[in-house]
Amino acid sequence: MYVDVFTVFVHAIAEPGGSSVGVYKLIQDLEEAMTEKIEIDEEYWILEQTSQGLQQIQTDETNEKHAI
Repeated sequence: MYVDVFTVFVHAIAEPGGSSVGVYKLIQDLEEAMTEKIEIDEEYWILEQTSQGLQQIQTDETNEKHAI
């Protein structure tokens, strides 16, 4: 069997502001949502669904907190 590997990075962008509370809430909600199995079209399979954890948090030029 031939298998392609795709890595998907999810970006969470919080409303602009001086606090990081919004972005951390998005991260927590996303981590919880990803505990559910992802279902895709029948001709494809997801063999493994893993988290590589939080990669980076940055403040964009628009003052939005951006988590990857």
